[in-house]
Amino acid sequence: TSFVTIATLAPGLATYSDTTVSFNAGYSYRLVAVGTYGSSTSVPASVTVQPGAPTSLTAVSPMSTLANLAVNLSWTGHPAGQDNFLVYRATGSGTATLIATLGPAVTSYSDVTVAEGGTYTYTVIARNAAGNSLPSNAATVTAASRPAAPGGLTAQPATRTRISLAWVNNANNQASFRIERAVGSGPFTALTTLASTVSAGTLLAYTDTPVLNNGTIYSYRVFAVNLMGDSPASGVAQAATATTAPPAPTVVTASGRQVTATATSVTVTWTEPATGLTNLPTSYDIQRRTGSAGAATWTTLATVPSTGGLTYTDTTATFGSAYGYRIRASNAAGNSAYFPGTTAGQQVVWTPGAPASLSATVSNGIVTLSWPAVTSSHTGYRVERSAAGGAFAALATVTSTVTTGNISATDTTAAAGIGYTYRVFAVNAVGDSLASPTATATVPTLPGAPTGLTATQRTNPLGVVLTWVNNATNATAFEVQRATGAAGTFTTLATVAGANITTYTDGTAAINVAGGYRYQVRAINAGGSSAFSPVVSITPAIAHVQSVVSTAVASASAVTTPALGAAQAAGNLNIVVVSWKDTTRSVTNVVDSRGVTYAQAGTTTSGTGLRQAVYYAVAQAGSSTTVTARFNGAATSPEVRFLEYSGVSALDQFAGASGTNANANSGNTAATTAANELVFGACFSSNATTVGTGFTARVTTSTGLAEEKTVTATGAQSATASVAAGTGRAWVIQAVTFK
Repeated sequence: TSFVTIATLAPGLATYSDTTVSFNAGYSYRLVAVGTYGSSTSVPASVTVQPGAPTSLTAVSPMSTLANLAVNLSWTGHPAGQDNFLVYRATGSGTATLIATLGPAVTSYSDVTVAEGGTYTYTVIARNAAGNSLPSNAATVTAASRPAAPGGLTAQPATRTRISLAWVNNANNQASFRIERAVGSGPFTALTTLASTVSAGTLLAYTDTPVLNNGTIYSYRVFAVNLMGDSPASGVAQAATATTAPPAPTVVTASGRQVTATATSVTVTWTEPATGLTNLPTSYDIQRRTGSAGAATWTTLATVPSTGGLTYTDTTATFGSAYGYRIRASNAAGNSAYFPGTTAGQQVVWTPGAPASLSATVSNGIVTLSWPAVTSSHTGYRVERSAAGGAFAALATVTSTVTTGNISATDTTAAAGIGYTYRVFAVNAVGDSLASPTATATVPTLPGAPTGLTATQRTNPLGVVLTWVNNATNATAFEVQRATGAAGTFTTLATVAGANITTYTDGTAAINVAGGYRYQVRAINAGGSSAFSPVVSITPAIAHVQSVVSTAVASASAVTTPALGAAQAAGNLNIVVVSWKDTTRSVTNVVDSRGVTYAQAGTTTSGTGLRQAVYYAVAQAGSSTTVTARFNGAATSPEVRFLEYSGVSALDQFAGASGTNANANSGNTAATTAANELVFGACFSSNATTVGTGFTARVTTSTGLAEEKTVTATGAQSATASVAAGTGRAWVIQAVTFK
């Protein structure tokens, strides 16, 4: 074969890979160096490519005699190129080892060294001078084996002359079953062979049909059989044909439960009577009657084989109704008596009925569950909880047997922000009721604390107005607390419902509190309370609310003031100053538009051509209040000043004086007897009047003045004013203290 060019390489290269070769082929290569002055050729080099991997490997262990046990392998190899085939085997999960080296044309192999029932994995590799191929596909096989032994063999008398056998097949490779029988303690002999290839787990049966000796004890055993031989024997089962009826069961129970809203289940159980082989029961009759007494008819519900277990489930009962059950044992020789033999039978005991409803409420971070007590017999309840849609888990048990009222439980472990679902089961010795309806609850996260708390005095009526910034998005109420003085203990003043409350007015604040008040506020929701806001302090003071003065007239026997501009608050103090410029007239009464008659503070003070009197009353709530002063005749130039104050309401002391000099002074006989009082001054003169030192003017007319100051200590007080110079200067001035 001539050489062909397969590649042209750049100068300096010294290696090359040929990827166009085929398995099992031989090749020769040479190099030709080409230059400016010609070319040179190397000596040829030859190589053989390793073989390709075998394919389609199969492994089969045919059923045969134990002496001929083998695993047969077959595969597909390449037509040429390999020198040998190598067969490898791994036992179970072990490491593969070489078990055979075969010629280049061999494509099958029988492994006769396997063990019965062993599991093996095989691979095949082709080999030549160039090396080994890749492995073939792996083939795994379980070597043929004898069958597994049958299990659960039972023997029961079917009639007085026949015995029924039953067993479970535990093999998948049997061809038949051989049944052997022994009489008494004699040797086993083959009874029959049953052809069967049923799968493992199948229940099989056989009846020993020849006429057997009545009362004789027979022993049985069963073998599974295939070409390789017999399985181990099953267990031995003994039976005898019945000669006498069985005794009655000795214990019967009936436990009922509600499976679903429309389905029930009563489980009836009984104790197998003590018997010998000649009076074994082969079946049981279950009867039921309705009610717990009377002449109700017994009805047979079922006849169950004794091999089916000592239990029966009645699915036709009505939940909560009274039923009686009784059982009798039977065999080919006859029936036992029914047990129990009472008229009522064994009465069913039901699980409780389910709680009819369930509620869940959240307060202060705790979930409280409540449900109505069930009326059926119960010993308590089980509470279950599901978090965030997960599985239900037991949360608490509640011991209770009452059948009226409501039952409650609390969940103190609920985490904030997680949705919980709850359900409740009533329980007794029989079991659980159906679940109650579910209830859901989520403990909210705590609200944010208020900030920016301020306290401002309200004058009409007296109070403290609190305002703050609400930082909560999930509040349901706000708690306001107040403490008295610097060291007083905070107590709750009010809890105001609402999601965005930012103000509250303390209408109980007073002016005579030492050290004033301290306030703090916190937000509340069902999860609990926020931290408190920073504390704010305030000391309320006596305050002027509003005032009016009558219109000037030359003379009048009655004078009415204009109405106050704002509505009055009940409990404030109204002060009325009546002044006139003669000394012959007197005030007969002062009455306001609410119908309140005012009392005089002290006495009327007279001066040179002047007179003045001060009246007071506790304000009544209402709008547009006016005051009317009446005289015992037409008074000259009458003037009525009407003032409202908050924080005081009772008269303390009075002083009055008159004069003609520039400094009007009431004298200091109007003492204060309490720590916080209002000192009220009223001056009336023939000339202009200026407010006294330390006082605040509230009403000023051309000749009249109403002024006040507040004091915080007891002692003598007086009202003062400055009267302008002028012809015939005269004045009267009065001081009244209120507390």
